Amino acid sequence: MTRAFREMVRIDAHHHVWEVARHPQLWMTPEQDALIGHDQLVGDYVEAAMGSGIVGSVLVQTVRDPAETGEFLELAAATPLVRGVVGWVDLDLGPQRVARQVEAVTRLAGAERLVGLRDQSADRPESDWAAGEAADALFAACGEAGLVVDLLLRPDQWPAAAAAVARHPGTRFVLDHLGNVDFRTSTPARWQSDLAGFAAAPNIALKLSAVAARADSPAAVRRQLPGFVEAALDAFGSDRVMFGSDWPVSSMSMTYAEVVDAVDEALAAVPGVSEQDERAVWGGTAQRWYRLAD
Repeated sequence: MTRAFREMVRIDAHHHVWEVARHPQLWMTPEQDALIGHDQLVGDYVEAAMGSGIVGSVLVQTVRDPAETGEFLELAAATPLVRGVVGWVDLDLGPQRVARQVEAVTRLAGAERLVGLRDQSADRPESDWAAGEAADALFAACGEAGLVVDLLLRPDQWPAAAAAVARHPGTRFVLDHLGNVDFRTSTPARWQSDLAGFAAAPNIALKLSAVAARADSPAAVRRQLPGFVEAALDAFGSDRVMFGSDWPVSSMSMTYAEVVDAVDEALAAVPGVSEQDERAVWGGTAQRWYRLAD
């Protein structure tokens, strides 16, 4: 590590696992399939994460299959490191059935570790997906159930989603992967301006996740990440920014330890970052936002 671990809680707020025979990962590109398109098991994750000082995690859905959520809850019950699960419900069944699905997943075995739900909306063609009736029903139902909505978005989907977040002040949201910004085509200042609608809403936090995918190379990630971290902290505050590895997708270009190092270095490079800020980003925000058990 670039700096010795301080006595702080480190939570990975975003990672995946999969067994490809049971749940084919149809979202993968041929390049992704060649590199990570094999079983990625919870034991593999534990081995990678604990070597970097992680003491808790949030396991996030990967496929449009309702069975996956129940399976992930079973894994969480058997894996002390996994403190929370972000599951999935089928919005394509229509808005009238969304609330019933949300209620059903909250009654699954192990549902005390269900902390949120998300749609793989970045794969949807609509830029205004978040303005639709089904999305609106999901946001309302999650608010009623006390669950977080993880937002997986493309940049063109940001405006409609920011408006939806403002319409649902009683629901907690998390914007995954820095909104999927591309460091190659944006700048910290432009990105901060584009996310102003999100930052103005106190009910949304930002995941400092998938950093390995933000630029062409690990060297470029390390070079550009500090500016985006500074912009994120300026816009959202450390109490609304949390770390996530995006393992095993991140392992296409960086090891788990390298991802942690890159974030550690970026935080150290931001002027005025306090130990309290670091504690929030590394664990405190995720614990509070997802209401994770100690």
